[in-house]
Amino acid sequence: MSAEHGDTSKLVKKYMMVFAALIGGTILTVAVAWVHIESFAIAVLIGLFIATVKGALVALYFMHLSAERRLIYNVLILASIFIVVMVGLIMWTEGDQQVVKERNGAFSVLPEKKPAAHGAEHSEKKH
Repeated sequence: MSAEHGDTSKLVKKYMMVFAALIGGTILTVAVAWVHIESFAIAVLIGLFIATVKGALVALYFMHLSAERRLIYNVLILASIFIVVMVGLIMWTEGDQQVVKERNGAFSVLPEKKPAAHGAEHSEKKH
């Protein structure tokens, strides 16, 4: 019975340490949000890094993925690569959504000039 109690206390201690790390990560996330960072991309990367570490802790310890086979890790790595590529594409084309004088981003399309309203051109010629 004492061997089981020893194993349980080790597990509880490990879970409490992971819980403390998650609380620390949450405090760090709030602290970084209060800091003014000039570059939006850097701010997003810092936030994503903190979220990735916290998500990895939850997945490894609370979802017990640390004891899983290699297939699970391959699927997680593939999913992580997919997420990084998708977020990267969104950040790469961020400038496309803003009306600017010069082209920004990978798939820039300059907005077309709208033709004047039907009655607007006649009223300007009279004056």
